[in-house]
Formats: sequence, structure tokens, C-alpha cells
Amino acid sequence: MSFISGLVWCIVAVSIAILTMRYYLPYYRKTKMNTDAPDASNAPVETQQTISLIQGKSSRIIVLSVIGVFAALCGYFAQLNASNLLSYFKLAVGMLILFAVVITDMELFIIPNLFVLVLLGARIIFFIIELFVLGSSAWMLLLNNFLVGIGIMFFLIIMSKITRGGLGAGDCKLYGALGFLCGMNTVLYALLFALIISAMLSLILLISRKKRLRDSFPLGPFVCLGCGLTIILSVA
Repeated sequence: MSFISGLVWCIVAVSIAILTMRYYLPYYRKTKMNTDAPDASNAPVETQQTISLIQGKSSRIIVLSVIGVFAALCGYFAQLNASNLLSYFKLAVGMLILFAVVITDMELFIIPNLFVLVLLGARIIFFIIELFVLGSSAWMLLLNNFLVGIGIMFFLIIMSKITRGGLGAGDCKLYGALGFLCGMNTVLYALLFALIISAMLSLILLISRKKRLRDSFPLGPFVCLGCGLTIILSVA
């Protein structure tokens, strides 16, 4: 079953990434990029104008291949380690949305509000299911997750102010939605892994002089990587 789970995650994740590249990105560029919509508030203006990190057919193939392999690993370990079926599907929804985030953030340095809304909507659907499965305790679980989401979002907003834009609004909202969907352990470990890996990469790029201190890079892929490692290492 774990192998089948990994295979399904791989197929769905790559499909979502392809659909995002082929259909959502052109739509977003056409309808959002030339407006002042709040949807495009993930990063400062200078960051939004950064050149895409996915250029050319070979780059797209590499990105899709990495997404497929990583999704397969996440799917395998999610089925192996998830405490129950609802937790498994929450992780699945969260990760599959994050794979779409990887594409938009690497292409446009933007995390659209659409993805945040999907995560929030998914949590409401899971809450309805939990009412039938868990009864009245579903309300306490929902409240707990809501407080986690709000708490992590405001914490990151404060950190963004302290670091003067080191985190975009899209990153803060995304982590808040993940906390609301998946709970405290998942979002905290995902944040920890993402910060450690992004800091290490930034240090390497600074030392090699391939990146200046004021340069920005998309955090969406690190959010996805951190959440995936949380699943693979079974620490959530």
C-alpha cells in the first residue's frame, strides 16, 4: 500500500505542477501581474520582478522530475507513518498544494492567495468529516488548529517586520493555512526544516558570491521541502 501511495502522490503532484505551468501561470500573468491585487503581495516589488528560476524545457523537466521523486517519497512515508486516514489526507492535500506553490514561487516569486484559500477550504471539509467521526471533540480540534494557524502567521509577520521583508506576506499566510490544516507539530517542524535549509543555502551562496545579502530567493520550495521532510522523518 505504501508503494501505491507513493506512486499516486507522484502522478498527482507532477500533474498539478504541469497544470500550474501550462494554465495557471499564463492566467495569473494575464489577469494579476499588471494590477495591484493583494494576491500579488507575497514579496516586495523588487522581488516580484526577479527573473524566473525555471527557464527552458530542460529546467522544467528537472523541476518536474524532482517534484515527482520527492512526492513519491512523501506519499510512501505518509501512508506508512500517518496515525489515521484523516491525517493522511490532510498531509496529502497540504503537500499537493505546496507543489503548485513551488512552481508559482520559482516562476513569479509569488504565492497566490488561491492556494491559501484551498488549504483553508480543505480544513473546513475535513472538519465536517471529523464531526461524524470524532463527534463534539472535532470542535476542540478545529479551535486548536485555528489558534495554531493564527499564532504562526502573526509570529512570521512580526519576524518579517524585524527582518524588513525577509519573509513575504504570502509565506506568512501559507504557513498559517498549513497550521490550520495540519496542526502544530507539522507546521512547526516544517518551518524549522525550511529555515535551516534556506539559511544553509543562503550562507553557501553568500560565501561563493553568487548571492548578495540583499538579494531574495523564493521560499515556497523550502516550505514544501520542510513539510516533506516532516512527513518522511515522521516527526509530526
